[in-house]
Amino acid sequence: RILISIFLEDIQLGYYGFSSNFFKGVRIIGVAVSMMILPRIVKSFAKQDYQQMLRYSLIQQWSSFGLMGIASILTGISLYYLIPMFMPEFESSLWVSYILLGVATLIPLGFYPHILNTIGKQKVYLMTQIFGIGLNVIISTSFIHLGYGIEGVALGSLISMVAYVILIRYLGRNAVHHLING
Repeated sequence: RILISIFLEDIQLGYYGFSSNFFKGVRIIGVAVSMMILPRIVKSFAKQDYQQMLRYSLIQQWSSFGLMGIASILTGISLYYLIPMFMPEFESSLWVSYILLGVATLIPLGFYPHILNTIGKQKVYLMTQIFGIGLNVIISTSFIHLGYGIEGVALGSLISMVAYVILIRYLGRNAVHHLING
């Protein structure tokens, strides 16, 4: 949002804020699932049952992804039909909403954040998040300068989320491999 407020008009910031509310709504589903599964991940780690820890992480990933995906699809369909009827002034933000719903749905596919925090690799997790944020700023700024507006910012978020998921999966897999194999 900071980039939008610097480079674009206030109305664009309003449209993006409107769209990001749907992202937040879907994201809360993943948070709720994580709250239920995380204690089991930690307990499995404490018992040094790493296979069980990975199993619970898989349950968390796929249940979050599935529920968030369904919520994103239903939200997207609802937006498609309801925004033009009841809030036509926000029609121009529909593509941003769809892209951000996709970003929210990808979050659980990172798989390793809870594991990295549990096994004492918070720095790896934090550095991966910083990488994702930095990449998002670079890509979003580039898209703004190329004239893509808030759609470019949303697309920058999507691209950086894909890169974040790939990186955290790679680093997380290495950390777990090192934990299991010494």
